[in-house]
Amino acid sequence: YTATRMLFGLSRAGFAPAVFGQLNGRGVPVKALAVAALGVAVAAVVFTISPDTAFTVMISIATCGAMVTWLMIFLTHVAFRRQDTGPPGPFRMWGAPWTSLLGAGLMAAVLVTTLFTEAFRLTLIVGAPFLVGVSLAYGLVARRRR
Repeated sequence: YTATRMLFGLSRAGFAPAVFGQLNGRGVPVKALAVAALGVAVAAVVFTISPDTAFTVMISIATCGAMVTWLMIFLTHVAFRRQDTGPPGPFRMWGAPWTSLLGAGLMAAVLVTTLFTEAFRLTLIVGAPFLVGVSLAYGLVARRRR
């Protein structure tokens, strides 16, 4: 349900193909639901092929996404503060921008150390190419829009 609604919302906001934002006659985003179901099917196939490592593979991919997301949050905060020329807001982050840069560095370090941990080695081996592919696809779509 969550994956379907997330893809539907991204599509409606213009960050995913418009086809995933379409509803059927009953108000169900069937095409987004099909993609989410495909993800479940892939997980089932991975479990069927390798039941001993399926959980680790899936957690590794999810972990990469979460860590890269936090890395981007830290870096975006630094970039935003550099570009913000308005008066300071009521909330001031203690130690900024150094605390954001420290957070980004620590996240990068954790990502790199996954290569040296047997259970999470796949975090970067599988996750990084996936994120690069998604980023390239987004870049192509954004370029086509312009």
